[in-house]
Amino acid sequence: MAQETRKRGSVAEEEVLEEVEELEEELDEEDESSGKAYTERKGRATPGKRSRQEATEEKGNFVVRFFRGIANYLRGVKEELEKVVWPTREELIRLSRIIISVTLFSALVLGVMSFLFNELFIQGFNNNIVFLLFFAVVGVLWFVVARFTKNSDTSY
Repeated sequence: MAQETRKRGSVAEEEVLEEVEELEEELDEEDESSGKAYTERKGRATPGKRSRQEATEEKGNFVVRFFRGIANYLRGVKEELEKVVWPTREELIRLSRIIISVTLFSALVLGVMSFLFNELFIQGFNNNIVFLLFFAVVGVLWFVVARFTKNSDTSY
């Protein structure tokens, strides 16, 4: 019974393979006639990198596999670094200037904000009306901005 199932399965597989080959031939003929194909097919699948590595990684003891893993990692790092497009000297100088100027501007803005809030809290602890006025101004500004923006979704 098991042999009959295998025979039936193999016959069905052969029929499916024949249909697939026929369809591939039709597609190849269409590609050739339409001129869409740039290169000819190899007739086989390109082996993946993982499938090649799986066969080699199974061999060896723990120490060998450990150091092989480190070597594979370093090899992969080297391959990725070869793909990097490094900037030219002019691009490097221009981008460095942009980064330094944005960093200095951000530091200046944050420093001013820190100083202002520090002074606000010093004055607020000395006189409670300062806190009341500050939070009233913030509330009014929030209301005005929420009211006049196009996205007036104030469901927070």
